Amino acid sequence: MQTSYNDQMAIALEGQLADLQPKAIGGYAAEVEVPFGVGVIQGTGDKQCKLPGATGFKLLGVTTHSHAREIDAVTKDDMVNVLRQGAVYVRVEEAVTPASKVFVRHTANGAGKVPGQFRASIDTDKADEITNARWRTSAAAGGLAILELNLP
Repeated sequence: MQTSYNDQMAIALEGQLADLQPKAIGGYAAEVEVPFGVGVIQGTGDKQCKLPGATGFKLLGVTTHSHAREIDAVTKDDMVNVLRQGAVYVRVEEAVTPASKVFVRHTANGAGKVPGQFRASIDTDKADEITNARWRTSAAAGGLAILELNLP
C-alpha cells in the first residue's frame, strides 16, 4: 500500500500550475502578446493585462499555461489565465534558491532578458522586487523553478 505521494508535477512547462493546493486565478484579455509563465500587470482596460514596462509597477500575477493553445504565448486580445495566489513553474534568468528574493524584469537588458521574466536580483534597476512571492525550489539560470504567489 502506498503511504506517501508527491504533490508536485514531475515534468513542467512554463506557466504550468505546480501542485494541487488552492489557487486564485483570474481571466484577462492580453493587451499585447504575452508568453506563458511571465509576470503581468494591469492593462489599459479593466480586464486587460500586459507586460511590465517601467519601474514601480504592481504585479497582477503570472500567466498560466493552457493546453487549449498549441503555442508558447497568447496573442493580442486573447484571454489568458493569471495566477494571483498559488504555485507555478517559471523560467528563471539567473540561479535561484528558496532563500533568494523574487524580482520581475520591467526593462529588457540584452538577449533573452525581456519584461515579465523572473530572477533573484535587481539587475541594475531593470527589475522590481515582489514581496508577496517566494521561491519554493532552486533552479540554475535558464531552468524552471516553482514560484509561490500570495498577491492581494
